[in-house]
Amino acid sequence: MPSGDQRDSNPGQCMAKPTEPDANATSMDLYGELHDSLVECPFTQNMFLPLNILQDVISVENIVRTPPFSGDNDLAEEVVHTAKKVLASLILVGRQNAIVDLLSEGLTDEKLPLYRRGSGADRNLLTDCDGNQTFETFRNWERVDIDNFVERQQWRTQAPVFDTSGSHFILDRNSALPLQAAVEKIGTTEFSNVFKCGLYRSHYQQDSQLLAKQVHVAIKELDDRNIFEREKENLTKTLNLNNRHLVKHIATCERGSNYYVIFPLADGGSLLDYWKRENEKPRKLELILWSLRQMHGLAGAVYSLHHDLGAGIHCRHGDLKPANILLFEEDSDPFLVIADLGVSRIHEQQTNLRRGGTTTTATTRSYEAPEASEPGQQNQPRARTYDIWSLGCVFLEFAIWLLYDYDAIENFEENRKLPPENPNASFFQINIDRKATILPEVLDAIKALREDPRCQGGTSLESLVNLIADKLLVTSAEDRCKAEQLRDELQEIVQKAKHDLSYLLNPTDQPAPVHKVFLKASKTW
Repeated sequence: MPSGDQRDSNPGQCMAKPTEPDANATSMDLYGELHDSLVECPFTQNMFLPLNILQDVISVENIVRTPPFSGDNDLAEEVVHTAKKVLASLILVGRQNAIVDLLSEGLTDEKLPLYRRGSGADRNLLTDCDGNQTFETFRNWERVDIDNFVERQQWRTQAPVFDTSGSHFILDRNSALPLQAAVEKIGTTEFSNVFKCGLYRSHYQQDSQLLAKQVHVAIKELDDRNIFEREKENLTKTLNLNNRHLVKHIATCERGSNYYVIFPLADGGSLLDYWKRENEKPRKLELILWSLRQMHGLAGAVYSLHHDLGAGIHCRHGDLKPANILLFEEDSDPFLVIADLGVSRIHEQQTNLRRGGTTTTATTRSYEAPEASEPGQQNQPRARTYDIWSLGCVFLEFAIWLLYDYDAIENFEENRKLPPENPNASFFQINIDRKATILPEVLDAIKALREDPRCQGGTSLESLVNLIADKLLVTSAEDRCKAEQLRDELQEIVQKAKHDLSYLLNPTDQPAPVHKVFLKASKTW
């Protein structure tokens, strides 16, 4: 959990360098500049030196006039190219003169961090991070300096550098994450907390246009190793799927019993946030077309999860809902992304061949498919068409938002809760014969959309509602359409709309009265 310190830090600012000082003054200034630039990680509470500051301070120009360089430009060049972190650590300990002997022993930044070889007589004998080489220079150091170097100062330079490979980092208890101090909690789930935080640019080697434009990231913090391992495994398997509508993580980290997943920040929040925030946005044709394009993209992402992970590997997301669909607001092309793969089920046998039942339970009841609740089916293996039902629920709400507003979505949810047997606002009900049927309120909503004059006349929205009603919200998992068919039919709708904008919506000056299923239940109609 981050500390309560909310102070912002400026990762790129360094103190002015003195002009032509004497050697001792320059050494003290280097120490002061490094020390004063240390930043506290808000998650580990350990101090670290941002890489860009290290590079600015440990330069040939700055160090060549200080002991032990004394104008030796070649030695200064060697340190800057191979041992910046080593020298910075030594300066913070007050032992910078040892750099000459340590360089002669072959110590470079790549061999950090160093560890004690043992205790007793070997306490001052340090080995490299692989345990392959020892460094005799440390043997004659005072214990206080050894402790300071091994347990504190060398770790100031060891904050990891991330890239787009989704690497996993196992952090020492003395390590820090390269994050700025200002932290904002932006979400909570049953198993995690999610924070918005600044990532130092110098600690991210990006080749992604999305991440090149930002320094903020989302940090998911978990304390359950099993849940973390499942999410890490799922994210690693899906990282190479070439689909912009699937979330891609930056890195995973573990430090003791704390676990972290680092994601690019969805600056637009979730789809649910978007509906609320843009509730008053005019429903222009461009907005309807964008919405249809996003639904097509999400369907394609689900197809990728279901089919593109490799031969013999099968996956279903298992918890598709507006809160798990994120909006990345690119300058001219915002797009939706499916997130929260932690509850996804990825396995290496087809569902109908697996003997074991479903073990994924961390799902949202409102968007669950009927097979999750039908007597005798709860613990049975679930087909991938489970996700198709959930998409049907989301797309129906999307259509309601486009034609009405977010209040209609909320009222629709509350009206689904009115039957006492449906407190979770599911889209289906279990009848007395123990079979699932579509909830009457859902049928009313579909009927209201179909009868709205703006939908009628062969519009894109009419095609969308028909697709939802006839092929997505189907209680039998076997009879629901597959992800490929859904993707292809939505593509047809989008392509037709691109070529003929009049297909999107039937303009009318007299929209139909709002159906009671979209109004508050207590209202008198």
